[in-house]
Amino acid sequence: MTGPQGDYKPQLLAHNFNQLIYQQDDTDKCDTTGFMSAKLSGTFSSAIRWGFTMVGTISPSLSFQEAYGFFDSDMDLSGEFMFDGSGEWNIAGSTKPADLFPSDISDYGFSHPGYASALPHPMPCRRLPGAHPADGRGCA
Repeated sequence: MTGPQGDYKPQLLAHNFNQLIYQQDDTDKCDTTGFMSAKLSGTFSSAIRWGFTMVGTISPSLSFQEAYGFFDSDMDLSGEFMFDGSGEWNIAGSTKPADLFPSDISDYGFSHPGYASALPHPMPCRRLPGAHPADGRGCA
């Protein structure tokens, strides 16, 4: 909304934040530089508006038949997640295959009388192998 009806004043709270979430330097454990840093920054604010409406007459005498009031608040949170890291991904052979789901998938099937009937029970497996240098910086 625009204009006086949409203005949220007074502002009750406005707080800027810049918080380091994680930071670690593992250069002594890697053949190359290995570090990771993540932080969150932004603003939190809270504002309020209120008002009232009275229904009545002012002439010949001041008289109110109805009165209404309202209270409304507006909270706003905006932030940015920033990360920076460098290292090496090396988990070749260190992860074993494992089932992806707790049980096989058996909720579907197909059949055509006299031709085919199938009720498969697949169970996907997962494994995460690999070795690769990684370097990245970004924000969201």
